[in-house]
Amino acid sequence: MYAVTGDVRWRKLALDIATWLIEVQGDDGIWVRRPQFASSAAQPLPVSLDTSIERMYYMLEIPRAIASRDGLSLA
Repeated sequence: MYAVTGDVRWRKLALDIATWLIEVQGDDGIWVRRPQFASSAAQPLPVSLDTSIERMYYMLEIPRAIASRDGLSLA
């Protein structure tokens, strides 16, 4: 939304989400889908893979969208 509107509230929200994603990633590198699973050991491998791919995508797209709006290059 920030990339489209330029509204800094969306930029802050995107950065807050990115920060949260970093904070909740486990020491083993796995994101756990809570409250469904209590730990990465309890979470089935397909769920771990799906969750990790989804959240890695967010971690790629958030900086790209912000950089494009701010006129920066991530290359």
